[in-house]
Amino acid sequence: MTRFRRIFTVLVFSALVLLLATPAWPTAQIPEKIVYEGTEGFLFTNPLETYFTQDNPRPEFAAPHTACWRGYVGSWEIREDTLYLIDLTAWLRDKEGKAAPAEFERIFPGKTKPVKADWFTGTLRIPRGKPIRYVHMGYQTVYEVDVFLRVEAGKVIDRRTIDNRGKANTDPPAPLGTDQ
Repeated sequence: MTRFRRIFTVLVFSALVLLLATPAWPTAQIPEKIVYEGTEGFLFTNPLETYFTQDNPRPEFAAPHTACWRGYVGSWEIREDTLYLIDLTAWLRDKEGKAAPAEFERIFPGKTKPVKADWFTGTLRIPRGKPIRYVHMGYQTVYEVDVFLRVEAGKVIDRRTIDNRGKANTDPPAPLGTDQ
């Protein structure tokens, strides 16, 4: 009986080690929203992150669930080649430490919607069409078409559209300004 108990203990311990050593898979995130060329869709970029600087600290957003670790979802619009933040759903910690909705004014004191995103310089990824390869992590799902907008100080300076159909086994396309 002692030998059986030792074998059983080793097997249970080994199973626990393997279980705990298994990598955790991150949750796909709720994308930002954007209106571009009159069509509302997803935005696989977080332009609000570059708004926060040492002089303008990032609030301590609270994740309302695992699909929104950043603690907010921005709604954006490209109008006359300019990027605007038109709305923001955000959560901050309440007195009990729970995620509670935060008003726009709390994140942008003294500003009214829409806010010109002149702080943002980077590339926006706007997926279009149907998903052709789902990846349960971040913004890695591949859609039929990707629109990339290169933005400098809130102004769109370049566009590129990539057709991903027939490329379901490839990674998402590289944005403008990167090697492919």
